[in-house]
Amino acid sequence: MGSRQIFRITQTGSFTVETALLMGIILPVLICVLIAGLYLHDKIYLAGAGHEAVSMSVNLKEDQEESRRAETIYQKRITGGILWGRNVKGSLTAGEDLVTAFGEGKFPAGPAMPGFSYLFADMSAETRHAIYDPAGLIWKVRSARFLIEQFLAE
Repeated sequence: MGSRQIFRITQTGSFTVETALLMGIILPVLICVLIAGLYLHDKIYLAGAGHEAVSMSVNLKEDQEESRRAETIYQKRITGGILWGRNVKGSLTAGEDLVTAFGEGKFPAGPAMPGFSYLFADMSAETRHAIYDPAGLIWKVRSARFLIEQFLAE
């Protein structure tokens, strides 16, 4: 062994070829997992913002100005927190006994090959909550408890 031959070649060229072939499979799978994760994040975020807006609106049912403010907060929340979705918009409607939040948008699912434009998947979430006055239920529970106590006392 001469002084010039310090390193020994242990790998052959077949390892490089096998790795290149394997990357052609691994990279698209990783991209698909990333896109699926972004879609789930945006859909869950859209539903969560809807739940928050509905619960806020149920508590502010009597005050119309505050109810409109709840819709504005809902709009800002869904447009600010969505990572990958496009054209996201939402609406908050309050009826006599039901509050509904509906959010929708487009999700770029991947490039289409001919023109390299994006394929879009629809993304939507709807949240509903019934409005009820708990005072009547509280009075029924209290009167039932009072009757049970009177019955047990006898």
